[in-house]
Amino acid sequence: MLTMDKGEYMTTNKRNGTVEFLRMVFCFVVLIYHFSCDIYGTDWRPISWGGVLRYGALAVEFFLITSGYFMAKSVSRQGTSCKDIGKDTWCFMWRKVKAILPYHVCFNLFMILVNILRRKPIDEILHKVSSLFFLPTLGFNNFEWTMGSEWYIGNMLFAMLTIYPFLRKFNKIVSLYAAPVASLVLYGYLAQRYGTVMGSNRILEAFAGILLGISVYTVSEEFKERLKERYISKTGELLIKIYPVLVIIFILLYMNTSISTSIQPFLVLILGSGLAITFAERGLLSSTGILNNSFAYWLGKMSPPIYMVQNITRMIVKNYLGIESIQLTYIVEAISTILAGILSYYALNILLKRIACYKNNRKAT
Repeated sequence: MLTMDKGEYMTTNKRNGTVEFLRMVFCFVVLIYHFSCDIYGTDWRPISWGGVLRYGALAVEFFLITSGYFMAKSVSRQGTSCKDIGKDTWCFMWRKVKAILPYHVCFNLFMILVNILRRKPIDEILHKVSSLFFLPTLGFNNFEWTMGSEWYIGNMLFAMLTIYPFLRKFNKIVSLYAAPVASLVLYGYLAQRYGTVMGSNRILEAFAGILLGISVYTVSEEFKERLKERYISKTGELLIKIYPVLVIIFILLYMNTSISTSIQPFLVLILGSGLAITFAERGLLSSTGILNNSFAYWLGKMSPPIYMVQNITRMIVKNYLGIESIQLTYIVEAISTILAGILSYYALNILLKRIACYKNNRKAT
């Protein structure tokens, strides 16, 4: 969701509007879950928890899987030749980071400034600075992030940094064997050790999601090739088309229940299978191209700033507005987060363009 290059959402030379649209859908699932936590607390396990989308944090798996998919796709397009694996890895990671860096830096600096104005202890402020460098992923500040919602971004980047050189060097072995086996083992371990995915071991969750995304890419490409060679009956074609939609609906329904979390690792695998069909452009929406339009692409572009600004808007609504109505809290947090995300996108774009223009003028003179 948050580290894609401008041109990465491409399938058969065009952007996949279905994936762009799903980015915003799952972004809002996470947001609504967090809005509920602001009202009812973060302990979603008790039956008495009254929030919406109890298991909404599971939506993060969508972003991990898609990130792994596009990493595998990027490597596949580059071929087998690689003169400097270290340089290639860091160039790839820079493309991932630079897309979110303006939001990451600005929003974190804002939160640090708020802590300074609130006269927080200097050691607490210095600990929060570690978030600027994504260090809580490695245990700095006791794994606590200045922008709490960024935990998955940091863990995802670390997982990609670790996996990418092996994928680049041993593409076939990793994509065809190591990634599928490792992802199954990791999700199995999360099921056995924690009985859940959300709220388990976050770094293992990130590795499992990225590896599953690599597997989804392999399955998607194989699926496209097999469908070219074999005749599919109308019934089979219909089942293939509606399967991704049914998967999304089923998982969204599950998120608003109190069914055991032990099935979450299996549900993530089911989500991956639905995404494989979507990426292959054989799903109900992706095959028609109905979402391959400017509005769906715009939604995809807006999802990173909207997701990343949420800690600021939620903090303001929760701590300073004093809203007592539950319904109004949801509405105000949602509207303020959407508006702040959109405004920050365009404001930072203008600022970056002016900086680039200034640098070009300096070079010209």
